[in-house]
Amino acid sequence: MAIMCFVMCLSQSFAQSAALNPEDITPVEVGDVLPEAVLRNAKGEDVSLKKLIGTTPAVLVFYRGGWCPYCNLHLSSLAAAESAITDLGYQILAISPDDFGNLDPTIDKGGLGYTLLSDPGGSFITDLGIAFQTPEKVKGYVASTAQAGNMADVIPVPGVMVVTTEGEIRYTYFNPDYKVRMEADALLDVLKGLKK
Repeated sequence: MAIMCFVMCLSQSFAQSAALNPEDITPVEVGDVLPEAVLRNAKGEDVSLKKLIGTTPAVLVFYRGGWCPYCNLHLSSLAAAESAITDLGYQILAISPDDFGNLDPTIDKGGLGYTLLSDPGGSFITDLGIAFQTPEKVKGYVASTAQAGNMADVIPVPGVMVVTTEGEIRYTYFNPDYKVRMEADALLDVLKGLKK
């Protein structure tokens, strides 16, 4: 019995741990259902992801943080396509392990009209299998910026996920190269295809 418990506990700890490198992530797959998640909004209030997506399907955008120039460009490009995305019946929710105090500056900098959320400690991105350990070089860079709060021990491989109101994953895109992002036009094509 003790051996069985040890094996079960060991397997659970592997499922919950972040990869060492972005190339080693093992993301959830299409058809899976999102795990429960309590995130934090720009006011520092806890919000249930299940409630946020409960009435409107969502495009979940995972970004490294407001300190990342590639993330900011991607978030801005999605802002330009937001009306087309909402016309297709989706909302945009952008999630990072950034401190909630950095959400409003990121929104203001990018002129974003959609919701940004903080995943404190990166537990949600870890549960999704898209987290990897924050490189020391990145921690050093972030420390040199005017970011609020502490740097998370994990960051996500940037990507996009489309989910239903029940939390079922209908589409995923993740690229270990943080400079390569899904373009808004390609996302719109995917959303149109899912509507058929």
